[in-house]
Amino acid sequence: MTSEPPSLRVGRVLRVHGVAGAVRVESLTDFADRFRRGARLEANGRRLTVASVQPADRGMIVRFEEVADRSAARSLMGAYLTVPLTQARALPPGRFYHFQ
Repeated sequence: MTSEPPSLRVGRVLRVHGVAGAVRVESLTDFADRFRRGARLEANGRRLTVASVQPADRGMIVRFEEVADRSAARSLMGAYLTVPLTQARALPPGRFYHFQ
């Protein structure tokens, strides 16, 4: 039995946006660069690379290099976007991650 390495949730896919594979994402991080172009995330055990990101009402619109169309984007709906826990950043005094 294999176990998943610990991960940190940085966003959640809310819904599909348009027909080209973009998704609307709710950010769960204070570090906006988690979603910069080229950033690597995981969702449902799948590795994803941010191709583009733009601000939107209640979140952001994100396209991933590995997601080519609306059908593929639909498979991400509701998924949490994560990074390995080893990539957790130091927080200011008095701030904590949910697992601390």
